[in-house]
Amino acid sequence: MYDYHVHSEYSHDSLADPREMIKRAARAGLQEICFTEHVEYDENMELTSPLQIDEYAANIRKLKEDSPVTVKMGLEIGLKDSNSFERALNLAKGYDVDFIIGSVHWTDEGDAYFPPFFEGREKEQAYYRYLELALPRCFSSADYQVFGHFDYPAKKAPYKDRAMYYNMASGIFDRLFTYLIEHGIGIEVNTSVYRTMEEKMWGLDILKRYVELGGEFVTTGSDAHVPERVGFRIKEAMELARQAGVRYVATYEERKPFFHKL
Repeated sequence: MYDYHVHSEYSHDSLADPREMIKRAARAGLQEICFTEHVEYDENMELTSPLQIDEYAANIRKLKEDSPVTVKMGLEIGLKDSNSFERALNLAKGYDVDFIIGSVHWTDEGDAYFPPFFEGREKEQAYYRYLELALPRCFSSADYQVFGHFDYPAKKAPYKDRAMYYNMASGIFDRLFTYLIEHGIGIEVNTSVYRTMEEKMWGLDILKRYVELGGEFVTTGSDAHVPERVGFRIKEAMELARQAGVRYVATYEERKPFFHKL
């Protein structure tokens, strides 16, 4: 099992000690963990969370030496436009970055994590609007390895049933997946949307469509910001992908994929 979306104290929204995250990964039975610290420019092109990349890279090198699991260095870059993405890549030049997630958190109508985004909208409206706003941002680059948490607004959605379905935005999903597949970019099965172990997992229909359009691989990630969430429901995420017909789960080294058959 592989957890390819983990944050530590090098991200603005986590206080976690990377060593504790690694210990938890070993206890959870993971073979590999990839730290994916935030690099995101806001609408005014200011870094919202300056990453101390020198310190981050040096610490990752140390952690690799005696870790009980394989440790990789990654980034989660907020997708906005080509200019902001290039600036984020320039920040990482000269460092041994293994993996980059391209994610859309912020939209033209604010961050889809916070209550104002959902005000006055039914679930289907909110999710459609997020995907509609996210789509052009995904087109801003083809230099990321996977598109992160396609169901991002479900994390904090105020609805009793937070599940996202393909038919809520079928045309947008098709355009997104076609672009990703044509550029060798995968998608992530992100388990942070689930609040408990008992909550029913969704996304089978979305992943099936991804496969129908030619998608072959995913990464799995807990999006953990605390040690207790490392590896959360990763095994189930891999099984969900397998049921959808996804052929591989991918890991990365120096941004080159290694495919593991599901």
